[in-house]
Amino acid sequence: MKLTKILRYTPAREKEFHELRMTSSSGFSTLGESILHDMSALDGKSSALLTFISVVLATLIFALSAIDGKTLLDEIIRFGFYASMATFAIAGAINIRCVYSLGRDDFPENATAIDYEMVILREITIRRQRYTLALQIVRTGGSLLALFLLAWFVLNYFIIRGS
Repeated sequence: MKLTKILRYTPAREKEFHELRMTSSSGFSTLGESILHDMSALDGKSSALLTFISVVLATLIFALSAIDGKTLLDEIIRFGFYASMATFAIAGAINIRCVYSLGRDDFPENATAIDYEMVILREITIRRQRYTLALQIVRTGGSLLALFLLAWFVLNYFIIRGS
């Protein structure tokens, strides 16, 4: 996924999508219902992604403790693990905003239905952008980590076999 796709999420595009959904589906009668449905889905997905990131970070920390650092390959894998941990931590920090709860302070004084609609449109746009960006970072980071580990295993195999 390209960064341009992530940046295309705008409140206007969100509104178009939700209006289209309301006309083609009888499940939602208002724009707010449609948006809140998506917010709920994004909350669930964001929570699952945060759980995955936590497990990956814990696994990398555990793997780091198993490396004794006596060879150059150990230093290389340690560097790769640290870089992966930083990547996943950044993705987690971006994604944590997706589980933010809207409250009274997010709305102007004497807010109208239009104000409410604008706030939740802005919020769903931010959440969708951040979730998509965090997911892309996790996908890319996971792929790079897998390639890195594969290269490390191959190098280790040839060094051990060559010894």
